[in-house]
Amino acid sequence: MTTASSKRIRFRTDWKTSVFVILLFPLLFSLGLWQLDREQEKRDILRLYQQRQAAPALDLADAWSDLMNAKQAAYQQVIVRGKLMADYRLLLDNQVLNGVVGYNLIQGVELTNTRPNRYAWINRGWLAAPKLRSERPDIPSPNGVIQLSGTVYVPQGKPFLLQEQSIATQFNKQRLPLIQAVDMAQLRPLLAGDATFPHLIRLNPESDAALRIDWPPVNTRPEKHRGYAIQWFAMAGVLLLFYLYRSIEVGVRRE
Repeated sequence: MTTASSKRIRFRTDWKTSVFVILLFPLLFSLGLWQLDREQEKRDILRLYQQRQAAPALDLADAWSDLMNAKQAAYQQVIVRGKLMADYRLLLDNQVLNGVVGYNLIQGVELTNTRPNRYAWINRGWLAAPKLRSERPDIPSPNGVIQLSGTVYVPQGKPFLLQEQSIATQFNKQRLPLIQAVDMAQLRPLLAGDATFPHLIRLNPESDAALRIDWPPVNTRPEKHRGYAIQWFAMAGVLLLFYLYRSIEVGVRRE
């Protein structure tokens, strides 16, 4: 007499594993979706950047009112005619270029032929840091009225700060202060408040007074966000496979 056998599959849930998966899977999946949203956001920024870089540059004095709005001003090319203000210079700390630590030079500009007088803050670019942190780099500055060309920079979100900074208390005309981030709300009162352009202007490489320039339109390429999304989705998939492995039991049933 022979007996037949067949496989029997049972689904047995372990409450600890189930709770672990229920809590973690939505988090991993939502992180993947968030990275896809970030990818689209970066693509929109790049598209806007390319459109406005291809458009003719605007004279800042003439387009002053139109460029007050951050969305309208972002990535717009502008021309600034004025004098660099030697007493209003700051160093943006922790700027690395090609593996070398340095600063970005932030400097005030007084626009010419404007009534009332108007001012702007520009980022002249990168310069290497001296060996000793207590020292300050030598900064070449042209004198007289010059013409500057640059791009209006509007940051995406608030900058990350290791600690609260107060630019006004650090500011000393006899010494170049170090700042962690460009905060226009703190910089504008140092010059003339409402008579100061509300957005930072990053100089173009060919502009007068430009130092070493390397301005990426976005800090992370869209493709990287797609890669991060795939990683999060893959982790969510592995978690499901782990859950099935722990929950499915295969036995043999004899007949």
